[in-house]
Amino acid sequence: MLVPTGVAELHTSDTQPDNCIRIFQVNETDFLKEFAESNGDLCSLGHTHKRVTGILNLGWAGKHRMAAEFDKFVRSELEPLVEEYRKQYGLHDLVPEVKWLLLRYDKNHYFDSHSDDSPGFVRRVSVVVYANDEYSGGDLVFDKLGITIKPKAGMVVVFPSSYTHSHASTPITDGVKYSLVNWYSFLGE
Repeated sequence: MLVPTGVAELHTSDTQPDNCIRIFQVNETDFLKEFAESNGDLCSLGHTHKRVTGILNLGWAGKHRMAAEFDKFVRSELEPLVEEYRKQYGLHDLVPEVKWLLLRYDKNHYFDSHSDDSPGFVRRVSVVVYANDEYSGGDLVFDKLGITIKPKAGMVVVFPSSYTHSHASTPITDGVKYSLVNWYSFLGE
């Protein structure tokens, strides 16, 4: 079982305002890595003007391996972190947009700066989970905030989906990066 080990608050102090980015770390990253690697070949290459990455929608029943184990991981480990974040900021009840997406970034894959909230996708909170860290590049960059995060296996990053937190994933220069993403909106939106 994976257990949250702590919360890191980025750039928060008496003189620096809270930027609403929270980093959680889960132990026992073996499950995440095994899950990502066993499903990586199922990711379909997606290419737009903003990104090149492989994607697997984990909401499609029967389309991914270890479905029951992953659902248990989400309920026991990730949902409590989202709830803690919701309570910390006094947000209304949150519901996930999709089941989850598995992203596979091969060499030269990237995601340009973007915000997760838009007229077509009403999103309030974004969650990124890193399944491995045996790669080069692939940093999470919040360009408007001047913050760069070097992903580590088991790292969970929770942040507002709005334009204030536009972010990018820098190109992979070596290896394969796996991350899991989801977005939350307010109940009833």
